[in-house]
Amino acid sequence: MVLINSNKDDYSTNEVIDWIALEKEFQVLRDSHDINQKLVLDDDTIVFEINNIDLNAVKSFWYRRGGAYTSSSFINKFNKQLSEQNYINEIKSYVKLDIDRLSQYTHSYFLNSDKITLGNYLKSSINKINTLCLAKEAGLSIPKTIITTRKSDLLATFGTSDFITKPIGEAGVYPVKNEDGEIETYTYTYTSLVDLADLNEDFHVSLFQEKIEKKFEVRTFVLGKELYSMAIFSQGNM
Repeated sequence: MVLINSNKDDYSTNEVIDWIALEKEFQVLRDSHDINQKLVLDDDTIVFEINNIDLNAVKSFWYRRGGAYTSSSFINKFNKQLSEQNYINEIKSYVKLDIDRLSQYTHSYFLNSDKITLGNYLKSSINKINTLCLAKEAGLSIPKTIITTRKSDLLATFGTSDFITKPIGEAGVYPVKNEDGEIETYTYTYTSLVDLADLNEDFHVSLFQEKIEKKFEVRTFVLGKELYSMAIFSQGNM
């Protein structure tokens, strides 16, 4: 059996599923679904189930996206109950910690087994600063980069040259609600050109880079010891 971990409505996942479904038995775990787990440990065995799927029967595991396993219906009820309690944030943080620890173990279970695995939830959040430093150490060219809270630093670094900003962490997706409280659309944090006239002298710590006029991007996938690269022409997105 092939087990796939992804987000709701992820286009790439659905394309792969259409291909796998022709030849193999598979199951999909999505963050939008209720995820129920049972883990039994003793001296002799490990019994581990997710949504009644015996993980011992899983031969291959593909981590695409998502991966914090929990029951969404439970979380919704839990949040409603908490709205009338004190120490809401503290209680939520404890529940989140339990979920995170179990999710970490679940993915470690696959990575430390003899199952075929692709992707790694434990390394799914990339630190841009570490990545830039590693690229520089490897001898790759990197764009001039500054992380600062002051407009004057930007003037000293870039002068009159064009430069961009992007999130230091992961790009965020935030719902935009109408007057009735219904979600109308979503807004994103993304790479954008900076106009100094729009900035205050002091602001939240942010990452800025010189603007590179690109011919194309290269996205490389590592499968075992083989590399597969593709060119992405995304200039129209800026």
